[in-house]
Amino acid sequence: MIKKIFSILILVFFISSCAVNNNIKNNNELKFDEILKIDSKIKSGVLDNGMKYYVQKNGKPENKAELLLLVNVGSILEEDNQQGIAHFVEHMAFNGTEKFPKQDLVNYLESIGLKFGPDLNAFTSFDMTVYMLQVPTDDSLKFNTAFQILEEWSHNLTMDHEEIDKERGVVLEELRIGKGARERMINKVLPVYLKGSKYADRLPIGKENIIKSFDYSVAEEFYEDWYRPDLMAVVAVGDFDSDEVVQKIKNQFSQIPPHPNPKERKEYSVPLHTDTRYLIVTDPEATTSSVTVTYKFPKKIFNNSVNDFKNEQLIKMFTEMLNSRLTERTKDPESALLYGYNYTGSWVRNIDGFNIGAGVKPNMIEEGLEELLVELERVLRHGFTKSEFERQKRTNLKQIEKLYNERDKTNSGDIRWKFLDMFFENKNIISIEKMYNLMNEIIPGLEVGDLSYFTNRIKKSTSKVITAEFPEKENIITPDDEDLKIVDAKLDTMNIDPYIDKVITSPLLAQIPLPTKIKDYKSYEDVGIMEFRLENGIKVLLKPTDFKNDEVLFNAYSNGGYSLVDDENFISAKYASDIIIESGLSDFDKVELDKYLSDKQVNVVPFIKEMKEGMYGSSNISDLETMFQLIYQYFMEPRKDEKAYNAMIENMKGTIANRNARPENVYRDSISYVMSDKHFRGRPMNVDLINEISLDSAYNIYLDRFSDASDFTFVFVGSIDPNNLMPLVLTYLGNLPSKGRTENWKDVGIRYPKGNITKNIQKGIEDKSSVQLRFTGNMDWNRENRFLMKSMTSAFRIKLREILREDMGGTYGVWVGGYPSNQPIETYQSIIAFGCAPDNVSSMVNEVFKQIDKLKNEGIDQIYLEKVIESEKVEYDKNIKTNNYWMNIISSYDEYKEPFSQIYKRQELYDLLNNENIKKSAKKYFDLNNVVKAYLFPENFDVTILNNLEEDNKSSKSDLQNFMENDNNTDSDSLWIEYIIKPRYTLSTIAKEEYGQARQWKNIYSWNKEKIGDNPNRIKPYHSIDLLKESKDFVDFEPDYYIHKVIKGENLWSISKKEYGDEYAWIILYWDNVTLIEDYNGILKEGMELKVRTEIWPQD
Repeated sequence: MIKKIFSILILVFFISSCAVNNNIKNNNELKFDEILKIDSKIKSGVLDNGMKYYVQKNGKPENKAELLLLVNVGSILEEDNQQGIAHFVEHMAFNGTEKFPKQDLVNYLESIGLKFGPDLNAFTSFDMTVYMLQVPTDDSLKFNTAFQILEEWSHNLTMDHEEIDKERGVVLEELRIGKGARERMINKVLPVYLKGSKYADRLPIGKENIIKSFDYSVAEEFYEDWYRPDLMAVVAVGDFDSDEVVQKIKNQFSQIPPHPNPKERKEYSVPLHTDTRYLIVTDPEATTSSVTVTYKFPKKIFNNSVNDFKNEQLIKMFTEMLNSRLTERTKDPESALLYGYNYTGSWVRNIDGFNIGAGVKPNMIEEGLEELLVELERVLRHGFTKSEFERQKRTNLKQIEKLYNERDKTNSGDIRWKFLDMFFENKNIISIEKMYNLMNEIIPGLEVGDLSYFTNRIKKSTSKVITAEFPEKENIITPDDEDLKIVDAKLDTMNIDPYIDKVITSPLLAQIPLPTKIKDYKSYEDVGIMEFRLENGIKVLLKPTDFKNDEVLFNAYSNGGYSLVDDENFISAKYASDIIIESGLSDFDKVELDKYLSDKQVNVVPFIKEMKEGMYGSSNISDLETMFQLIYQYFMEPRKDEKAYNAMIENMKGTIANRNARPENVYRDSISYVMSDKHFRGRPMNVDLINEISLDSAYNIYLDRFSDASDFTFVFVGSIDPNNLMPLVLTYLGNLPSKGRTENWKDVGIRYPKGNITKNIQKGIEDKSSVQLRFTGNMDWNRENRFLMKSMTSAFRIKLREILREDMGGTYGVWVGGYPSNQPIETYQSIIAFGCAPDNVSSMVNEVFKQIDKLKNEGIDQIYLEKVIESEKVEYDKNIKTNNYWMNIISSYDEYKEPFSQIYKRQELYDLLNNENIKKSAKKYFDLNNVVKAYLFPENFDVTILNNLEEDNKSSKSDLQNFMENDNNTDSDSLWIEYIIKPRYTLSTIAKEEYGQARQWKNIYSWNKEKIGDNPNRIKPYHSIDLLKESKDFVDFEPDYYIHKVIKGENLWSISKKEYGDEYAWIILYWDNVTLIEDYNGILKEGMELKVRTEIWPQD
C-alpha cells in the first residue's frame, strides 16, 4: 500500500512539474515590450454615464463578497473654504441617504451582522475616496441591498442639516484625538516636503474653524460637483456568478445621470527642486529620534509592459536587500540605529519617491544619519553582492510559488485592493498564473547589474530632503540644519568598503536523530482532531484542514513560565526568550540564521510568558522539516551571544529613553501599575528596569524552562497529511528531552485593586482628555459566562456609540470590552474607554454611568441583541474556516480542559442571549464597588472644576516616578492582539521588534495570510495584523491622539501622507476613525476631525 501511494505521488509530481514547465517560456522568447493583458477572470467595462466597473469571481471566503465604490476625488479638489469637506462628505454617507435616512443605514448593516471596520469602512485621501462593504452572497436580498447602498452613496446622500451639525462634533473629536507631538511635527515637515504644491495646504482632515462653521451648502456643493459617475468605479470580488453581478451593476448604476456641467478633474503635482533641503523638527512630547532621507522623482509612466513588470521586481529586490543590510546594522551594539527601513512611494499621486530612514539612539542624530547614508552609498557605489542577489532571487521565487499554490484560496479582501491601482493608476491586473510564469521566466536570468535601472534614478535625483526628528529638551546641544548638511557632504570624500556577505552553508543539525514511537492515540472524530502521546510524554494534537493548500501552523505550551522565577530574576526571565531569539541557534548567529531561512517559508518563535512557556510558528509543506529542526534546536541548542545581547539591551534603552514625554504613555503606565495593585512585577518599564536584565540569568532560565518537554502540548493545524507529518514528529519532537517533572505555574499574588480608585493624570499641552473605566471582580469561569460577558459588552458598545458619538457628538469612538481570566484565579475586567474634550469628561462619564444603571435595571432593546447575534454568527462562520482560528481554539480548549465537541455547539450560546441574562451580566461585570476611573487631562487644566468627578488626594505624578513597565497584568494567557504595521516595516522588522528574532516573520505571516495575501513582502503599512501576545498587552491598547481636520480634496491616503509621512498609513486612520468614517459611508468630509496618533505604536 505504501509503495502504491509513493508511486502515485511520483506520478502526480511528475505530471504537475511537466504542466508548469510547459507554461514557462525560455528567457530568449520574452518580449519585454509586450503589453500585459488584464486577467481574463476580471470582467470590466464602462457604463454610458462614464462609471467603470470591475468584477472578479473568487471563492474565498465562501458566500461572501467584497464591494468597493472608488471615487477619484480627494482633498486636493477642495476650495479654500472647503478644507476638510471631502472627508466630511465621506462621513455623511453614513448619516443618511434617500432610501436610508439618518442612522437607518448603519442600523441595517449592523442588523445583518456587519461590523464597522472589518466589514464596513471608508477612507479619504489627497486624491481618492474609497467605500468598502463585505456582504453575504447567499442571501439575494442582502446582496442586492448592498449594491443599492453603493448607488445611494454615489448620488443620493441627503446631507440632512441636523445630521451635519451632529457630525461636526464627531469630526472635531476625531481631530482632537490626533493632536499631539506627531501632528505638530508633521505640520512642520509637510510644508518642506510639499513646498510649492496645493497638497501642502490640503490635508484631508481639514481645518477646525471650517469644520465648526461651514455652511451646509459648502458640503452640498462639493458632493454635487465631484460625486458623479465619470469619476467613479464599482468593484465586486467574491463568491458569485460574475455575469449576474455585471448585470446587477448595469441595472443599478446605469440609471445615474451624468453631470450636466462637470468641472475639470485637475491633476496636481509637487514641484521638484535642485537643492537638498535639510529640516530639523523637535517637540517636547516626542519620544523617539529618527532620520529620513527622501528622493523625489518625476512620475514614472508605466505602460503595463513586461519590462515594467521586470523593473517592479528589481525595485522590490533592491528594497528588500537594503532592508536586510539595515537590519543587520542594528545587531551591532555600537550602531546608532535602532531600526532601519527603505521603501518606494510618494505621499501624493503624481510624483515618485524613494525613502530611507532609521530610528536612532538618543543624542545620536548625526551618527545615525551618517550610518544611514553610508549604507545607501555603499549600495550605490558597489552594488549588492552576487550571493545576496541570488539569495533574494530564490526568496522571490519561493514567495510567488506560495502565492501560486494558494491561488484558489486567496481571500477576496486581499484581491480587492489591486483594483485601486487599476482604477486610479491605470495599472492592469494580471492573473496569478501569468505572474507565476513571468517570475519564473524573468527572475532566474536577472543579474546584479540590472539593479542599475533603479540605482541610477537615485543617483540622478536632485530633489532630496533630509529630515531629523527628536525630542526637545532643555540644556541639551542638538544638531541644526547646517550639521545635517555637513554629514551629508562628508560622503563625497569617504572611503566606503564593499559589503561582505557572511553566510553559513552547514545544515541546522549536524546529525538527524532516529525516529521514536507513538505511545498512545485517540481521535475526536466529531471535530476532526487527532491526539498522539509520544514516548517522552509530549502530547500532539493534529487538525488537518483544507482552508489553505500550503500552510501548517503550530502552537506549543507548557505550564510554568516566569511565575516560577523569583523577583530578583523576574525581568531577566521576562526577556529570556527575546534574548535567545536575538542570539540565533547553535553555530548560527541571528543574521546568519535569517540568511539561511530567507528563501524558506518557515518560522518558529519560542516564548516565556508569565504562566507558561512554549513556541509557535508556521511553514509551508516543503519546508516542514526545517520547521521541526528549528523547534528541536530551540530546545537543544539555544545560542548564548553576548554581542547580540548587548545590541538588544542598547536598542531597548534607546527605544524607551524618552517614552514618558508622551502623555498617553504615562497615562497607560499609570493605569497598568494601578491595575496590578502596584505589585513589584507590575512596574512599568524604564531604563533602570532594563539594567536588571542579566544575560547569564536569562540564558539559564531559558535552559531550565525548555529542559523538560514531557509536559508540552503541540498543536498542528493546516495542510496536514498525518502520514507525512508524524514521521517528523517522531524524529524531532520524540527526541526532545524528558525529565518527567510535575510542575505548574505559581501564583505570585498579582490582583486587581479593591474598591473605587480615581486617577487624574495631568500631562500634555493639547486640549484633549482620555477616559478609562475599569470594572473588576471574581467570576465563575465557564463558556457560557464568557460568551455572555462578550455579548453584553458588545451590545453596550453599540449603545454607547450611538449616545456618546451620534447623539452627543462628544467623542470620535468608544470602546467597551470584557476580559475574563482563569489564571491565577477566576477574574474579569470590563473596560470602557473613549477620548473627549476635557470640559466634557464630567458629562460624558456621568452619561456612561447613567446608561450602565439603565442596562442593569431595564436591559437593552432587542434590536441590539439581534445585532450581536448576527455579528457573532458572521464572525464565527468566517473564523471556523481559518487555520488561525482552529489553532487558537484547540489550544484554548485543551488548556481550559473543555471538551472539543463544544466548538461546534454555538446555538446553545445564542439561546442564552435574552434581556434577563444581559441584565444579570451587566450587574455582575459592571460592579460599581470595584472601579478604577482613570482620566488624562492637559497639564494646565483645573480638575477641581469637575465637581461630578471623584478626585484622588494622592499625586499621580509621584507614583509615576517609580513606574517601570506598563505591560504587567494578572492575565498571562496568550491572546491574539491587533498590531498596526509601521511604515517602512517588513515582517522581519516586526518580528525583530516584537519577538526579538527577524526570522519569526514567517510565524507572523502564517497567522496573517488571510490579511496579507500570498506575498509576505507586500504587507501594507498601517494595516493591522494579528500577533500572539500576553493578555496584558491586549488590554493596554489605547493610543494617544491629536485631531486632524479634513480639508477639501483630502482622503485617508493624503491625510496619512501628511500626518504619518506615508500615504499607506491610511488604514491606521481608517481603523482609528472607523466609526466616524463608517457614519459617513467611508467618505471623508471637509472639516471632519480624524484622530491621528501622536505615535502609532504603544512601544514607541
